[in-house]
Amino acid sequence: MLLKTRRLNPLRPYKVLAWDDKTKQYQPIKAKAKLEKDGKTLVLKFANTASKRFKIVDVLSQN
Repeated sequence: MLLKTRRLNPLRPYKVLAWDDKTKQYQPIKAKAKLEKDGKTLVLKFANTASKRFKIVDVLSQN
């Protein structure tokens, strides 16, 4: 899964976008996201499911 987020600030909520193959663009996903203390793992909490951890491979931009 390819994810994109605008900033890496653990004090603010994240707006996370996921790549959609059908529309060939990023779409916002409905999940609460937080950065782990190591700064290399993004934890997404989806509604009615367990949270999932994603390793941050590359930071595209920090705006």
